[in-house]
Amino acid sequence: MIHHSVSLTGACANAYIRVFNTGSAINVPPGSRVNLDAVIEHYTRQRAEVDEERRRRVERAKRRAKQAETIGIDPYGPRP
Repeated sequence: MIHHSVSLTGACANAYIRVFNTGSAINVPPGSRVNLDAVIEHYTRQRAEVDEERRRRVERAKRRAKQAETIGIDPYGPRP
């Protein structure tokens, strides 16, 4: 904002005002200028891989706990 005591006239005033109107627009909705399908697909695939790995770890932990229960040992190992 131009201070109220500064008075610019003519071309100088227009050039000064243009400085404030450069740059990216504010409140531009995401995806309105760029196709984000590839980005969305990447993170969807990445999330699916993480979820699958998490599911495998949980299943492996359940199997170990069940085996340890049938054998009669602590599935978490010896405790101090």
